Amino acid sequence: MLFSLAIIVVFVLTSVYFYFRAEALERDIIKQKRSLKLAQKESTSLTDTFVIIGQKNADFAKHRLTAIEESLEALDEDVREAQESKIRTISPLINYYNVIFHDSINVKGRVMKVTKECFDGVSPRAFQEFVTFIKHGEQHLGRSWTSNSLTGFITLVESLLLDFEKTTKELVLAQENEESDIENEDELMVFSHRQRAS
Repeated sequence: MLFSLAIIVVFVLTSVYFYFRAEALERDIIKQKRSLKLAQKESTSLTDTFVIIGQKNADFAKHRLTAIEESLEALDEDVREAQESKIRTISPLINYYNVIFHDSINVKGRVMKVTKECFDGVSPRAFQEFVTFIKHGEQHLGRSWTSNSLTGFITLVESLLLDFEKTTKELVLAQENEESDIENEDELMVFSHRQRAS
């Protein structure tokens, strides 16, 4: 009888211990679930923010490219065609900015692969022409491209746009100066003819 009572007490104590232990574990699980939901909300919020940033960067890059193309209208035909050819080489990079940005957010090293897919959608040789353009360009362009990262992609697009904006501005100013010099020469010739006539 005493032995049976001891076994019953041991079972009751063990049951009470496991009950409270299970309650503590259940509270821990609830805390972990709450933390997981919070982390998922934060992750979703950050991903949405990155998507919005990518879209805004894409819109801004497209706007800048359009502004560059519009400023080329002021140039002589042969100079304009040379610049337009270079712009056509990088246009798919700008036009598919959002796709490349979005696909490269979560996975490192996908920029070149996604860029190639986008360029191949334009024409079979477009990607090779772009890579050749980058290789023959300035060194910082090559470094940005070969980093194969989202940061490198953003830097590459920004550098390309800045270079084109600077070059276009310089070409327009040079042409305006040249036209101004021609007008001044014409005015000088007219003035000298008038003086000879008087």
